[in-house]
Amino acid sequence: MQNILLYGGSFDPPHLGHLECLKLALRKNIFDKIILVPTGDARYDKTVITESSVRLEMLNIFLKENFLESDCVEIDTIQLDGKLQKGSATIDLIDYYISLNPENKYCFLIGSDNLKILNTWKEIDRLKKIVHFYVVPRIGYNIEENKNSFNNSISLLNDSQFIKSDISSASIREMFNKNVRLDIKCRLSSEIMKYALTNQLYLT
Repeated sequence: MQNILLYGGSFDPPHLGHLECLKLALRKNIFDKIILVPTGDARYDKTVITESSVRLEMLNIFLKENFLESDCVEIDTIQLDGKLQKGSATIDLIDYYISLNPENKYCFLIGSDNLKILNTWKEIDRLKKIVHFYVVPRIGYNIEENKNSFNNSISLLNDSQFIKSDISSASIREMFNKNVRLDIKCRLSSEIMKYALTNQLYLT
């Protein structure tokens, strides 16, 4: 049995907040593998801005820039390549992984901003029974206020080295559109910044 941590998102773009969360999960040394699952171009809950091939290329650059192969951090394109239907939700993703390897334990990484709306996720009652949620703190979102309804299905992931932030991909896209480069540089790794500028992403 393996303890697998899934980290889903649009990663549009992948930023230093994502990096802090991943480094924290690695420091805990409780996961056999961390899998990044970029969402498809159609989501049931929100609009994805950048096409999947570009987001996947950025995510590959992001991993190559920041992690070693021995770190066991990888990408699964399951929501990009048609294995799951368009607009699939987290419960569909977990069901798929369980169908492949039912002996594994699956965990899901979220920020504390998502905790407030977690009860609105598709089939959340069943999801809480088959997956364990690890929550990382974010500025402006109180974990204690929102975790009571989840009983033993949720745990805080934190340590003294973790840098809590309010970085979001949406805010970075807005900064690109407004050409606020100094603010962007402290939110993106150098290679992702270079890629976004070279390919003129998020300018409209």
